[in-house]
Amino acid sequence: MKKFLKTIAAVMLLPMILSTVSGCGKDGKAGKDDADKGPQMIYVPTERTITSDESHYNNDFSMKDGKLYYLIEQMDLKTHELKGFYAHSENLDGTEPKDTQFDIKYDTEEYPMNLFVTDNGFKLVMSKWMETGSEVRIIDLDKDGKETGSVSLEKLPNTGEDNYISKVIPDKEGNYVVSAYSGLYLCDSEGKIVNQIKFDGDSFYSNNVFFNSKNELIITGWDSTSIGNVAKKADFKSGKLENIWKNMPQDAENVSEIEEDKYLIFGDDRLFVYSSAEDSYEELVNFIDIDLVNVRPEVVWMNEDKTISFVTVDWSAQVPLTTFVTLKEELAVDQASKKKITFGVMYANDPLKRAVAKYNRSNGEYRVELKEYENDIRSAEDYEKVIDKFKEDILAGNLDIVDISAMGDISTDNLTDLKPYLEKENLDMSQYFEEVFKACEKDGKLICLPTCFAVRGYIGNSDFIGKKDQWTFDEFIDVVKKNPDKEIFTYCTATQFLYKCASEMESGLIDFENGTCNFDSSEFKELMEIAKRFPEKFKEGDYSYNEFSKMQNGDLIISDLWIYDTMTMQAYMKILGDRFNPIGIPGKDGSSFRFIPRESYAVVANCKEKDGAWEFLRTFLEDSYQDSSNLWNGYPLKKEFFEKKMDASQVSTFGGGTIMADDMTIEIEPPTQKEFDIIKGIVNKTKSTVIDDYNIQQIIEEEYSPYYNGSKSADAVAEIIQSRVSIYLAEKYH
Repeated sequence: MKKFLKTIAAVMLLPMILSTVSGCGKDGKAGKDDADKGPQMIYVPTERTITSDESHYNNDFSMKDGKLYYLIEQMDLKTHELKGFYAHSENLDGTEPKDTQFDIKYDTEEYPMNLFVTDNGFKLVMSKWMETGSEVRIIDLDKDGKETGSVSLEKLPNTGEDNYISKVIPDKEGNYVVSAYSGLYLCDSEGKIVNQIKFDGDSFYSNNVFFNSKNELIITGWDSTSIGNVAKKADFKSGKLENIWKNMPQDAENVSEIEEDKYLIFGDDRLFVYSSAEDSYEELVNFIDIDLVNVRPEVVWMNEDKTISFVTVDWSAQVPLTTFVTLKEELAVDQASKKKITFGVMYANDPLKRAVAKYNRSNGEYRVELKEYENDIRSAEDYEKVIDKFKEDILAGNLDIVDISAMGDISTDNLTDLKPYLEKENLDMSQYFEEVFKACEKDGKLICLPTCFAVRGYIGNSDFIGKKDQWTFDEFIDVVKKNPDKEIFTYCTATQFLYKCASEMESGLIDFENGTCNFDSSEFKELMEIAKRFPEKFKEGDYSYNEFSKMQNGDLIISDLWIYDTMTMQAYMKILGDRFNPIGIPGKDGSSFRFIPRESYAVVANCKEKDGAWEFLRTFLEDSYQDSSNLWNGYPLKKEFFEKKMDASQVSTFGGGTIMADDMTIEIEPPTQKEFDIIKGIVNKTKSTVIDDYNIQQIIEEEYSPYYNGSKSADAVAEIIQSRVSIYLAEKYH
């Protein structure tokens, strides 16, 4: 498969030492004595957009002689073809820009990969992808862009994706270091491979390679044996990579040397200074703390006035946005005077960070501070500890707003009813999908505010379930019984199947409204026997991502279907063809799809600044956020923006992508109006979700095992489940 991955990395030897920079400390805060006052100094950013024409893609930035250089690629947004490219340079204040057109001939399938500024002009690295691997040539140009010579690099000894080249850099001796998916290669000045260091691209992938001031070849990237990125020193003589920098920041995306043994490291929206001599790092600034988001630094340097400057490209925007940023330390008077609202999430995506930054910049009374718990996860054990810490912080009053998905079994009594706040807004709720809000209600309270939604149902192979668009619970069970050798749902255990039948499918086994249940019925006992075809539990290592091929081959005939973008639907349509049948979740009288609230946030009951917390949350309902370009994990709540997202004529041609499974690759084209109409049809007949109560699932899990293993009868187990669930329903729901 073609791995067209942009390796966004640049190397700069900065003229000043970092010890002259005062930062916020590793935890991003001031000293302990100033904990309540906020930091005395804070980095304040100034931004300037550069070359914002939507047909331009800026790439491969570097600094030389006080000027910023980079490649500008001109794209045809309809055909995705490269129309042309040239070098751009400008002074740091934006004055006296210069474009250097290249007087060269190139193949239409070639694209510029790297640009190096030399004393005499430029070195331009051109790459052409072939199924047998990358073809690379290096063109020397004078200062006017005229070609003065070129060399083609010897083709790497691998084929396909193993031969994908991400970067080529020259060394001091006139050789070239090639960073590829399969390893590092050293080519001489004539392009011949003279040495190599091989590695498995599936276990180690490089995202940056550079020579430091000691002329050591440093490579950073992802290693399957570690959590987060690692750094290695490459030695062509020995043909090995030596592990170094064992204590570097976990999410290192870009590394730049600023002096011997000192490096600036960007990652996870934070800037660190790392000492290779001490193998330790310090956090200088968290960009979200200063309301900067989507920071992906291409090149960084320190100015004479001790400010830090960098160029960043926001690749998440519909058209990549390039911004020149300078950080200057100032007294944090304004920040300290604001009332703090702590927002706890497991992970903050870019749209959420943008929303926080926008609110903080515009609000003079409150400031929202993100606390990402995922940053502390490095192992499975850490995950459990972090979840427990998240819950502890909610109960202790350390958080004001929380991501509802990470709360687990914490009682909704610990949350604020947001319904009165929503009603005061006097919004025309008919403009929104009201059922999504109803799905966020419990015990008559709006316990959280959704920001987008997904739709949940089942998908089936029509060879087995038929072409119908409706089915009852009895019809579902009939299909299951008629196909004992077929898989029903992916990675579903016996007790998960029983809980699906009892709660999700509205089979009549549970009546939440009246607080009753029928687990001692003959129907449930029959389900207990059917459930034996499912495994009792899955072990670590049992999982593989092969759902699509199973569905295509007819081994998997019914599966869960989550619709929050077009790609999943397109994949099923592609592999099943005429057998494609998205069908709702069966119930006693028929089937339906369900709204699933996504990216939902709640206000903790003991929050001291509830008005400010709500003021922030309501921004998710505004047009500026509901516009579909802001949403990654679901569809807009506001109907007009959902309709916009379902209009093929208004959607960027840069759609589609690739879905990777263990045993197949599915190439997805930009969505068509027909595919959008299928999703619209499903959404228009979707209703609110049913109650999902983990406590009932836990009762079934605890009591069903003896029957599964043959130590208790169906009557005995059903009676125990009936008794326990009856008591629970009576206490909680009636």
